[in-house]
Amino acid sequence: MFSVGLLARTLFAPWRRLTNVPGTGASTRLQVLGDNLISRLVGFVVRLVVLLTAGLSTILLTLGTIIEIIVWPVLPVAAVVCIVWGLV
Repeated sequence: MFSVGLLARTLFAPWRRLTNVPGTGASTRLQVLGDNLISRLVGFVVRLVVLLTAGLSTILLTLGTIIEIIVWPVLPVAAVVCIVWGLV
């Protein structure tokens, strides 16, 4: 089961946010900014892949169900036709 609603709501949320306390230096603030940016990018990519997988599996399941609904009533007739065709 995929939690599509939750994944869509948190699509741009960080993956695993690092809890770096920004210091007073510019290099420390840049490092924290870079870490948070990379964390959000990783979170976006992972969630997007899971959402695409959920969409693909939903489409495949729907197509399989439609095929099953169409084929299921035909199977008894096909069995009889195959038996008769085999005897002829």
